[in-house]
Amino acid sequence: MNLSTKNVSTITLVLMALISIVLLMIVQNSYEFNPWYRYKIEAARLMEKAERVIRDEKIARGISINTTDDPNGSGLIGQQYSEITTDRGLLDAKMMTTNPDFAAVIVDLFKKAKLKKGDVIAVAYTGSMPAANIAVLSAIEVMGLEPIIISSIGASSWGANDPQFTWVDMERVLREKGIFSHSSVAASLGGREDQAEGLRAESRSLMIEAIKRNNLAFINEGSLEGNIKARMEIYKYYAKGRPIKLYVNVGGGVGSLGRSINGTLIPPGFSRRLDTKHLGTKGVILQMARRKIPIVHILKVRELVREYGLPFLPVPLPKPGEAKTFYEEKYSMTVTGLAIAVLLGAMVILIELDLFLIPAWRRRRERNVL
Repeated sequence: MNLSTKNVSTITLVLMALISIVLLMIVQNSYEFNPWYRYKIEAARLMEKAERVIRDEKIARGISINTTDDPNGSGLIGQQYSEITTDRGLLDAKMMTTNPDFAAVIVDLFKKAKLKKGDVIAVAYTGSMPAANIAVLSAIEVMGLEPIIISSIGASSWGANDPQFTWVDMERVLREKGIFSHSSVAASLGGREDQAEGLRAESRSLMIEAIKRNNLAFINEGSLEGNIKARMEIYKYYAKGRPIKLYVNVGGGVGSLGRSINGTLIPPGFSRRLDTKHLGTKGVILQMARRKIPIVHILKVRELVREYGLPFLPVPLPKPGEAKTFYEEKYSMTVTGLAIAVLLGAMVILIELDLFLIPAWRRRRERNVL
């Protein structure tokens, strides 16, 4: 029988169209697990555990958790103002970083830097985004990296700005509790000129006490330029001749950035090379960039959150593993191949039924009736 003389019925065409639509929807939702999935989920779970430790430690110390501004009770959102608050901050940015999946974002940025176990990286923290600091530590821990960490004590609004429980206090607790293997080796006051200029003498004293009780080297060279030089010397000393594979900056500390405006001029996330011509001459991040060391810059959080598909208001905190960064940005070839096979098979069967089998069955039935 010549197929060209027959027409496929409307019902068959509709069925094929419906099958095609269903299979297309399946393929479009068939993201592959990222090969780095294990690191990402481990980092997110570790960050979730670290947040619980900080929350419980605050409760044990009798420090109230700001449930108005920290509705998840993470313990990582501080007060709007305190004795060691150095600058105004954005509450929503602080909340975005409390999402445990933010640690998976950091893993992805480290993946772009092609880091491997044992690589030495230089890290700069402030007290402004303690959750982001924890996200970086979580990624470092699961990937087995060797960080050299320098922190500053001051914090912007809603950061780690409790004078009795600063960022370096949190960091020490997390190390003593066995959550992380690494912590800061030195700290500065932070704030204006990296010297906490503009704060009262009592505030500076509280910040110095935090450095002393955590047994950190005190970076206090009397000027921003002196502090920047001291930071570079510390990184070199602890690297012990090993190459620094990445520089990670979290927050807007001028000791790292050189000047506050650089925080917005430098693109967030990973940069293989930085265009430094508009960034001035000061800052550890500029010196690292001029040494051809790649950069990870964590400051414009909203842009990172948008890029990686994290919620802008993570209330309640998502369970680790929900962000799109856990999946490849491509469709599963296995699912796509199966869908094509199913579609072709369905088309052959439907056309065979429509043009040959059903008409033949009808003719036999008619003969039997006659």
